[in-house]
Amino acid sequence: MRSVPILLCLTGLLLPVDVRSQSPDESGAWLRWRDSVALLGGPEIKALLAQEEAGTPSTMRQLRQGVLELREGTLQPGREPLDAALASFCAAQRARPDWWLPWFGTGMAQLALARGSFPVRPAGCHNEGTSYFQDAGLAFAHALEVAPRAREAAEALGDAVEADPRWGLGDVARSALRRFAASGAQQSPNVLLLRARLEREGGGRDSVLPLLRTYLSSGGDSGVGLLEAARERFFQGDRLAAEAEYWEGVRQARSERATAMLRVQLGLIARPGELEEYDTLPAAARPGWVHAFWTRRDIEAGVPPGERLTEHFRRYEVARRGFRPVGLGMGGTTVSAAYRMSQSLLNAPGQAAADSNGGTSRGGSGRSDESVVASALWGEESLLLGPESESDGLDVRGQVYMRHGPPDDMAGPLWVYRTTGREYMIRVNRPYPGTPCNLAAKYCRYEMAGRRPPPEVQRKWESEWRAMLADLKQFDGQMRRFKRILPVAARLYAFPRTETFDGGLVIAFAVPADKLEHVTTDGGVAYQIHLRLIVGPASGAFRIDHDTVRTFVVPAPLAAGEYLQGVEPIPFPPGRYQARLMLTGADSTNGVLLAADSLNLGDGTAELVLSDLIFSRETSTLVWNRGAEKILLDPLGSIRRTESLHLYYEVAGLTSGVSYRSTVELLREAGGRLRAELTLGFSDRTDSSVARVRRQFGLERLKPGNYIVQVTVVSDGRRVIRRSPVTITE
Repeated sequence: MRSVPILLCLTGLLLPVDVRSQSPDESGAWLRWRDSVALLGGPEIKALLAQEEAGTPSTMRQLRQGVLELREGTLQPGREPLDAALASFCAAQRARPDWWLPWFGTGMAQLALARGSFPVRPAGCHNEGTSYFQDAGLAFAHALEVAPRAREAAEALGDAVEADPRWGLGDVARSALRRFAASGAQQSPNVLLLRARLEREGGGRDSVLPLLRTYLSSGGDSGVGLLEAARERFFQGDRLAAEAEYWEGVRQARSERATAMLRVQLGLIARPGELEEYDTLPAAARPGWVHAFWTRRDIEAGVPPGERLTEHFRRYEVARRGFRPVGLGMGGTTVSAAYRMSQSLLNAPGQAAADSNGGTSRGGSGRSDESVVASALWGEESLLLGPESESDGLDVRGQVYMRHGPPDDMAGPLWVYRTTGREYMIRVNRPYPGTPCNLAAKYCRYEMAGRRPPPEVQRKWESEWRAMLADLKQFDGQMRRFKRILPVAARLYAFPRTETFDGGLVIAFAVPADKLEHVTTDGGVAYQIHLRLIVGPASGAFRIDHDTVRTFVVPAPLAAGEYLQGVEPIPFPPGRYQARLMLTGADSTNGVLLAADSLNLGDGTAELVLSDLIFSRETSTLVWNRGAEKILLDPLGSIRRTESLHLYYEVAGLTSGVSYRSTVELLREAGGRLRAELTLGFSDRTDSSVARVRRQFGLERLKPGNYIVQVTVVSDGRRVIRRSPVTITE
């Protein structure tokens, strides 16, 4: 048999006896023997195990037996060999706690049980209330207490912490790795990266960048190192350096580890299905995709390039500090201190650790009757806590905070967001001052009566909160908050490119003068309006910015009800765009951000296209000069039913000499459907490829309300439609 010489060779590699401490040579021999065992199959392992069991009892025999049982656990299903390995290493640990190898072996067995997803069983080396991942980390840290230069223990400690960051060992792992570094032992890139991350979590931020630099110079993954360094630069407020390192990190993120790390970060705010394309792209195409990802969000937020990325990392720092699930408190710089701390938390029934936002235990006395009633109605005693799904170690609060920033309001177990014209209430499983009654009247009925809501009412509310949470996870944003919202009326009109005119956008605006500050000048008084327009395709491939200040000088201050009006034509290439228009006063603290998510600038030289619809009245005074055409504009978007509605639009891409038909309809919602209240049809032909159409019609027969004007043009078998809202008043 060819296996016999192998067995004799392996058993002859290690011949130390139990002495007071282990020499480096003895540890090295045992580690080499362990690596050799990893090459053996089942029959060889069983033969070696039989040989060890027949030998003289010793600590070294227990260590060898534990290695063999670990190997057996990788070759067959079930946990029995792994439990046996843990028992062998525990026995060696009890016999020689001053050796580092028993602690290291114990950690390896616990790590294998954790990775096998086996439930925890009471054992001699198990800390009550901890997971196998946490047990393994504690064992590796203890090995480093005994032997600070034990490189294998430092590497394994990194594996344990990275495998389950929620159960990070805090000061225990950080202190163990500091001892390892102080010993002068060579630190691998993985150990350097773990040290940087642990120092960041523990507040030792000054050492993070130097550790990351050493990690990169030692051959660490450039994508991972640069992305980690970018986060640190953002934390320091060095935005230019942070952006440079981030984008270089994105370009260098070619390994599986770096790609996954980048994907997790993007996934914190990605919309459903948004990352599917990212997952299919080759490495060389991903930087462009990531750039478009952030450009889209800059445009949607109406902010300068890169600001949404900066805000993302600001939110991430807040979320990582304050919005993570509460696990065991691993305080202290030694394993024994950490274990005592975990036991003090586990053995304190009825007490709740203060959460990251100052929430305290609901136990104790001294509360007012009102607070006692509120706690009984809204606390954990009444409504069961929902499951905390995690995303990059963040709880529900952290997940929503990453997408939408701080809540607009909070009380009891609820956060409130007011965005996209809706109010979203979500349950966050943490108590905050107040009760839901402070947020909405419907929650007050039972609280004011001193009664708990019936179970069916609780279930209904919980269902509503879950639905709103699901909705909030469908999108993300960065709301621009002004000191005061300006009641601005503004319209964005898209016009196609033709053979004689470039296409583009036209901004028409009207701002109530009494809402703006003014300054006295030699010519009277001056008002300033700052217009910022950001436009880009929905793909995020690029953005175009238009920034201008309009100054209006009048003899005297304008009265309430008087408006400052303006028109701003801007050439743009054909395409489909989303846009954000910001109008502010001179100091930019008062303003408004308007959104247009479906601007269609067609190419009239290549297809049949229809411009946006422009409405005006006989009394409109705002004029746009389009070549020789003088077009009246009315951004207010409302008209009295006693007036005539003036309509202007352009049709481009027509065939010269071929007739076309236009249908104008005023639609109004009725019973969930749009119904035509007025329909007008026209047939015409043009001697060019462009038709500039003006129509006028009375509104006397229509009732006041909100309408949609729809124009349909059919020519040469082609059909285009445009819609625009209008309000008819008495």
